[in-house]
Amino acid sequence: MRERHEREADLALAWQANSWARGLRSTAGLALEVVYPGRPASDAGPDFRGAVIALPRGELLRGDVELHLDESDWWRHGHHRDGAYDGVVLHLARRPGRAARKANGEPILTAIVGGAPLAVAAGAGALAGRAPCQRVLPRLGQSALDSLLRELAAQRFRSKQAVFEGQLAVDTPGQTLYAGLLEALGYNLNRGPFRQLAELLPLAALEGVVAARPSEGGAARLRRLLLHSAGLEPDARFDGWPALPPGAWRWQGVRPGNLPPARLAALAGLLPSLLQEGLVEALLAPLEAATKEDAAPRPWHAWRAVLRPLGLARVDSLALNVLLPFAAALAEASCRYLLAEAALEAYLAYPGRGSDQITRAMQRDVLAPAGVAVAGAAREQALHQVWAQWCHDKTCALCPLGGAVSARRALAQPSLPSRLARV
Repeated sequence: MRERHEREADLALAWQANSWARGLRSTAGLALEVVYPGRPASDAGPDFRGAVIALPRGELLRGDVELHLDESDWWRHGHHRDGAYDGVVLHLARRPGRAARKANGEPILTAIVGGAPLAVAAGAGALAGRAPCQRVLPRLGQSALDSLLRELAAQRFRSKQAVFEGQLAVDTPGQTLYAGLLEALGYNLNRGPFRQLAELLPLAALEGVVAARPSEGGAARLRRLLLHSAGLEPDARFDGWPALPPGAWRWQGVRPGNLPPARLAALAGLLPSLLQEGLVEALLAPLEAATKEDAAPRPWHAWRAVLRPLGLARVDSLALNVLLPFAAALAEASCRYLLAEAALEAYLAYPGRGSDQITRAMQRDVLAPAGVAVAGAAREQALHQVWAQWCHDKTCALCPLGGAVSARRALAQPSLPSRLARV
C-alpha cells in the first residue's frame, strides 16, 4: 500500500510540474495541451482543482483532474458514485483499464501517460517555461509589488462595497448586514442556502422573538428557530413558519465545525446580545470609535472578542468580506465619509490571516520564483483577486502582475488618501 501511495504521489508531482504541457493525447486520439495543471486539492475530492485544458480547435476545458495508476481505479475507489467528481474534466492514468464515467453516466476525457519513468517526466516539466508574471516580478521589485497589490486590494474592497450599496437601496441596514453575515457563514458550498435562510427568516423576525421573551435570554429559542427554518431540525413549536427543504444544504467536503447546524448554533448564541444593542450599532461600534481619535483603526481586536464563538479565522473573514465593506457602503449612503475612510484604512491594515489553498498556490507558483512576498490580509485578498480574475482563466496578457507595463503602471498609480499613506 505504501509503495502504491508513493508512486501515485510521484504521478501527482509530475502532473503539478506540467510535465505533459504538450504532447498529451486522450484515449480517443485528441491532442491536448495543458494550459494550467490546476492547484493541488487539500480536501476530499479530485486531486487537482481549476485546471485548464486546451482542445485541438482552441476550446478550453476548465475543471478538476483526477490521477490514478490504473484507469480502473476510478471504479475501485467509488468515484462513479460520488457527485464530488462530476467536475472532473480529465482523468489521467499510467495504465489503461475500464473507462471512467461520472455519477450520471457521462464519459470522462481520459489520457494514459505510461512509458517514460515519472522522474524523467517530472524533470521535463521544469523546461515548460515560465509564466509572464515570473519574468516581470523580479524587475518590478518588492516595493512596487506592494503598491500594486495594495491598489488591487482597494479595488476588491470597493467591489464588495458596491454590492452592499446596491442591497442598501432595497433593504434596511440591519437586514443587509444580517444577510451578508449569514451568506459568509456558508463558505463556498452553502452560501446560497444561508442567503435563502436570511430572506426566509429576516432579521425583524429574530428581533421579534427576542423582544417577546426578553427574560429568557433567547439563545436556545433562536437556535431552535434557525434550525427549524433551515429545514434541519423541524420543531412543532414553530409550525407555520416557512422552512427550507432539507436537500438545500451541501454536506460533502464540509469540515465538521463548518457544517450548517454548528454555524447556526454559534450564531444563535451571539444574536441575543447583538440584537439587544442593535446588530448594526453593536458590530460597527469598534470602527465608529476609530473616527473619534487620531490613531489608526484596529477594530479587529473587538470583533475577535465579541464573535469568538464563530472561530477566529471566520471572524477575520467576516470582517474583511462583510463588516468593513458594509461599513463603507453605509457610511457613503449616509455621508459619513470619515467612517468610510476608516473602513478602507482598517481593511488595508488588517493583519495577515495566514495561507489558504489559493494564497499558497500563488506564493509558490507566482511570488516565490520571483523572490518576492506579501504580508497582510489585504495583500492576501489581492492575490485572491488576481487568481479569480486572471490566473484561473490564464489570461496572463491582461493580468497586472504579468503584463508588460505592470512595473510602470504600479509605479504610476495615484496615491490613496493621505490618511492612508501610513498603512
